[in-house]
Amino acid sequence: MGLNRFGFTSSVPLANLVRCSAALRERFQRVLQRLDYSQIDRAKLELHRSTVQRRLLITFSTNRILPIGSTQRGTAIPQSSDLDLLLILQFKELRWGGELVRSSTVLDNVRKTLQVRYRNTSIGRDGQAVAVDFGDGERPIEVVPGAFLGLGEGAPRYLIPDRNDGWIQTSPDSHNKFIALADWRSGGKLKSVAKLAKYWRWCRTPEVPLSSFHIELLLAQNAICVGAKSHGQCLYELFKLLSDRQCRSLQDPCGISGLIPAAGTEAKRARAYATVTDSTEHAVRALAAERIGRTADAIFQWNCVFNGWFPG
Repeated sequence: MGLNRFGFTSSVPLANLVRCSAALRERFQRVLQRLDYSQIDRAKLELHRSTVQRRLLITFSTNRILPIGSTQRGTAIPQSSDLDLLLILQFKELRWGGELVRSSTVLDNVRKTLQVRYRNTSIGRDGQAVAVDFGDGERPIEVVPGAFLGLGEGAPRYLIPDRNDGWIQTSPDSHNKFIALADWRSGGKLKSVAKLAKYWRWCRTPEVPLSSFHIELLLAQNAICVGAKSHGQCLYELFKLLSDRQCRSLQDPCGISGLIPAAGTEAKRARAYATVTDSTEHAVRALAAERIGRTADAIFQWNCVFNGWFPG
């Protein structure tokens, strides 16, 4: 009889551990099934996207509007993922008197333009984007204004609003490639874990104010999902890393966008850190219970992590 990595003794037969792991694995798979978009969901999202895009094309000097974000990376979930659109403007839309205007000015112009078209729809600024909330139970369409800067290492780079009234560089193609390569190395597990993390974020009350982009880059940079690990083990390692980092900003591993914040404000970062720390404690207890064959205890702890939304 020896100590496992969590300090628990175990003399449980291997067969019991296998059954326990199978029970947890089946429940995580059931959660992942909840995170698939239905055909009806996709049709509604496409309808909203096309109407917003038509309005933007009529009003602004642009011929390109690109879908970006988690939808393009294959990590979106219907419960909490917005559809992000990059509105590529001509540089003259960003300048006044030869200088770049404040990003809030451009965001306000986009918001006012969309409000004319959608008079009875809630439209507001959300950090780096303008959010169009259709009020039909669907997630908003978020429009990120930007301008093409040129190619960097073979991928287009754009200037988009930062969160401080200035501008920041980004390259969706470069970031998507970085995350996709890490997902391939994990055998497709990274995207599943990213979806579970977003589901956890949505399950908590109030919703955890953590950036999904930050989460995905953190998973990719640290190879958390590589190797023979369960979804629970990967989630624990993600929570532990976020907690150890105190949800601080991440230096962009692609070397493009500078610091990638975990949350939009200091207050949100502190709230996210507190929730992550609590979830880390429950996750480690769940793994310890699983390793000694206490399936019901493991399920109870994961249910605490997911705030009652984990299959019992």
